[in-house]
Amino acid sequence: METDVKLELCEKVKFLSGNVAALENIHPDIRLKPGNDGRCIPAHRSLLATRSVSLRTMLGCPDITNAPPSKTITLPELNYEELEAFLDFLYRGDLPDQTVVKHFHALSIAALISRNFVTFEWADP
Repeated sequence: METDVKLELCEKVKFLSGNVAALENIHPDIRLKPGNDGRCIPAHRSLLATRSVSLRTMLGCPDITNAPPSKTITLPELNYEELEAFLDFLYRGDLPDQTVVKHFHALSIAALISRNFVTFEWADP
């Protein structure tokens, strides 16, 4: 019985992982920009809002909800590689140990961002 439950959970995780992988490259509708003026990373408002209280609040604002997809959120506390790790975590729910170790400080800041302790900057491209 326990083996059946584990198999079922593994199948569900595999299915959901496939959905996330597909979503990453289809119809992004917002961009996130690191504070070091690195290139923007496309993302999905719905996923960001689901995974982050701060982003949900920000994206729920009336003037932002109807904004064109060209809107950009700048996260000045994170560089490109750190922002990429943060987004990987939001999309996948997990990170390789070496990524966590390498970006521990930045991911801690990102956790504060997710909890609404850090401000964001909006910009048109």
